[in-house]
Amino acid sequence: MAKEPRRRRVHVTQVVGEKGHRYEEPVTPPICDFCADIGPAWDYPCESFQVMPPSVRVPFASHENWLACDPCHELIQQAIETGDVDSLIARMTSSFPLRGKELALLRRDMRVIYGEFLARRTGDPEPWG
Repeated sequence: MAKEPRRRRVHVTQVVGEKGHRYEEPVTPPICDFCADIGPAWDYPCESFQVMPPSVRVPFASHENWLACDPCHELIQQAIETGDVDSLIARMTSSFPLRGKELALLRRDMRVIYGEFLARRTGDPEPWG
């Protein structure tokens, strides 16, 4: 019998309801946690973690599993084999209008975050959706 894929709530929610009876309601579709494309296809089990990227003053917090689109999934699989996350970072940063120092800082921060993601994975990815 095939396993039911794990479901994960979307990234942006709003709290609705009255005091004592509040709940979160989705307001955006699920996105890839790596490149932000709509329509993730893979669910990567991962421990929750917190890490301090070098160029920011607040920690980055991750809560459990990460979702990935098909192109990012391929790059993650390569990173798992090689330990090199540069291709994954290049895909993620390609949609940012950053250049020079700002782009270099973002890439450095993402190396820390993605490195921690790889270290905290708790199993193989499963189809999502």
